[in-house]
Amino acid sequence: MKTTVKRGLVLRNEKCNENYTTDFIFNLYSEEGKGIFDSRKNVLGHMQQGGSPTPFDRNFATKMGAK
Repeated sequence: MKTTVKRGLVLRNEKCNENYTTDFIFNLYSEEGKGIFDSRKNVLGHMQQGGSPTPFDRNFATKMGAK
């Protein structure tokens, strides 16, 4: 954090507050940070966590583990 690149992370629980939604917080930081910093949002859900591994996934994991 002592270099010119500074990063921050905001974590939010979906049930924490009905007014402070992910979109609201993203829009707030985007507006207030214009010219100072960039904002991105990433929502991890059940659909983004993957499913059952395929034979390709298992084979690839074995290859990567060996390296």
